[in-house]
Formats: sequence, C-alpha cells, structure tokens
Amino acid sequence: MENNILLGHGSGGRLSHDLIKDLFVKYFSNDILDEQTDAAVLNINSNRLSFTTDSFVVDPIFFPGGDIGKLAIAGTVNDLAVSGAKPLYLSAGFIIEEGFLLKDLEVIVKSMAEEAQKAGVKIVTGDTKVINRGKCDKVFINTTGVGEILQKHVHIGAGKNIQAGVVMEAMEFAIESAKKGTMLENANWVINEIPALARCSSCKHEFETHDLFSPCPECGNPFSEIYQGKELRVKTLKVE
Repeated sequence: MENNILLGHGSGGRLSHDLIKDLFVKYFSNDILDEQTDAAVLNINSNRLSFTTDSFVVDPIFFPGGDIGKLAIAGTVNDLAVSGAKPLYLSAGFIIEEGFLLKDLEVIVKSMAEEAQKAGVKIVTGDTKVINRGKCDKVFINTTGVGEILQKHVHIGAGKNIQAGVVMEAMEFAIESAKKGTMLENANWVINEIPALARCSSCKHEFETHDLFSPCPECGNPFSEIYQGKELRVKTLKVE
C-alpha cells in the first residue's frame, strides 16, 4: 500500500480496492462488511433492509443535465435498487465552503428534492457543516440510503465480482420497472451470459475469471486485462 493517499485511492479502481482491503476491512471486518457490496444487507427480525452510503465531490458542480445534488440522490437510489431493494429513505449531509452562493445551494437542494420525489424516496435527516474559505471546493454532499428488499428479490450487486459486467438480476429488475405502462409492457427477452475472460499483462496467459482482482493462474501476476464479459448489447429485436 502507498505511504500517502493519492487521488487514485478514491477512483474505485485497484488503489481503492487495496485501501479498502488493507486498511478499512483490516480494522472494521465483520460478516456484513466482508461481503464488500455496494449496499449492505441487514436482516432485522423478519425484515431485510439494504443500507448504503456515498459521497460526492464532483467538479464542476453544475453540468449539462444536472448538478451534484441530482447526482447524489440518483447515485444512492441506484445503489439500493441494484441490491434488489425498494429505496425508501435518504439522509443528506452537506460540507459547504464559506462564501458559497446561497442561490447556488438552493438550486442544488431543489434538484435533490425533485429527484427524490421522482424516485419515490424521502429525505428524512441530514447534517450541515461550513468549512473555512479555501478549505473545501464549494460543496461536498454525502447521501445514505435505506431500502426494503422484497421477498421475490435476492441480494445482488456484489462489488467484488465481475458477474459478466452486468448484474443480471439487477438488469431484469430495472427492465420490469421501466417497461410498465409502455408499449414494451408485455415484451419478453432472451439474455445470453458471456463468460468473463482475462489476459495476464505479464505472461499473456488467457483465463476465465469471476473477480476483477484474480491473479493469473500461471504466473501469479495480479494485473490482468478483462477483454470479454463486460459488454452489454442488444443483438436482435423481433416485433410482431
């Protein structure tokens, strides 16, 4: 592990994986966290809940089609949805730079409210901190979400696995939700899963893998390129 924190440690790639494994999991380890999924599944009495959190530090904070607030709501709702849960409640935490324009903050908060309403979730708690000018880049947002996992859905979205680039159950769940009330409501589809294949960057050995960080079975090199199994495309469409 690196001696200093780099930007890459927050990118979601190998440095992030190593930081989580070698530091956070090392000290926080438990049976739920060790699953290393985007959302934790909590069994409370007879209920199954999905619980997730995410922080947003994007620049620029306003961009075509949205802003950091809309992104924060949509991102956390999505993490709950791909775990098979119905998103229910969110928290919203703000770290704001001194001098940030109140009118810009209102635009962000308004877009969060609108996105939450569209997703059918309620923002039920939150926190606000103001940081000295120059100590924070405008505004950072953290959102935490809770959702209910219905009995007909299982937990999906295991972040430590490739699962052919797409979590199949999550895609089916999303399609079923999206097609209601449209001309595709009664449509059927056939899904073909393609095995994930990797090529070792050292010895060039090719092998089937189910994990982003599986070492090469020939030489043990941990760096491999996934060249098949991440794609998603519609091959044919039949209309009657």
